[in-house]
Amino acid sequence: MDDNVEYYEFLNFVHEISKKLKSIQKDSTIIIFRNFDLCLVKKELDTKIDELDQLLLK
Repeated sequence: MDDNVEYYEFLNFVHEISKKLKSIQKDSTIIIFRNFDLCLVKKELDTKIDELDQLLLK
């Protein structure tokens, strides 16, 4: 009986960790997508700035 109780406590512990990991993974994914979007915006802005610089030089 004691073995069963310990096993269920262990399973509960694993379940709680799993829920926390899902949250961490979700947060990490959101951060990665935001950084990717920021990199795209930065690249686009840099391109526009270069184009404007070229126009100003003419």
